[in-house]
Amino acid sequence: MSNMRKVIAKAMMTSLSSMAQLTHNISYDATEVQNARKLFKEKGEKFGMEKISINDIIMYVVARTLMQPEHRALNANLIDDGKTMKYFRGVHLGMAVDTDRGLMVPTIFNADKMTLKELSATAKRLAKECKEGKISPDYLTGASFTVSNIGSLGIESFTPVVN
Repeated sequence: MSNMRKVIAKAMMTSLSSMAQLTHNISYDATEVQNARKLFKEKGEKFGMEKISINDIIMYVVARTLMQPEHRALNANLIDDGKTMKYFRGVHLGMAVDTDRGLMVPTIFNADKMTLKELSATAKRLAKECKEGKISPDYLTGASFTVSNIGSLGIESFTPVVN
C-alpha cells in the first residue's frame, strides 16, 4: 500500500469512529437531465458548452439548491460545542476525483455564483490537476458540501465516508 493510501485509510478510519455517517436515498427520473445533456452535446458548441457532463449539471443544481432557505442546513457544520450550527455564506463544492494516488476532493469555491459553463470548466481543470499531481493544496480544503458520483460504475446508492 502506498503512503498516500495509508494516509487516506487512516483518515477514513478516524472519520468512521468520530463522525456520524448518514445517507439519504431518493429515486429521480433523470430523463430531462439526460435530454439537456444531449442538447448541450448536439448544439452547445456555439456557446462552448458541448462538453457539459451529467455530473456538471448535478453539481450546478446542487450548488443552487444549497442556497435555498429550506436547504440551508445542508450547507452547514455543527461546531465543536455540539449546539451551534455554522451556516456557510456560499457553496464551496467538493468533488470526488479518483486518481492513481487515491481519492482526492478538490474544492470549487463559490460554485453557487458560477454559470454552468464556468462550473464545468473549473471542475474539469481541477480534476485534471488532481490526476496529474499538480493540484494546489489550497484546493484540497474548504469544501462545505461534497458531490460523489459513481453512477458510471452502475452504482445506484452508496454511503461515502466523511473525510
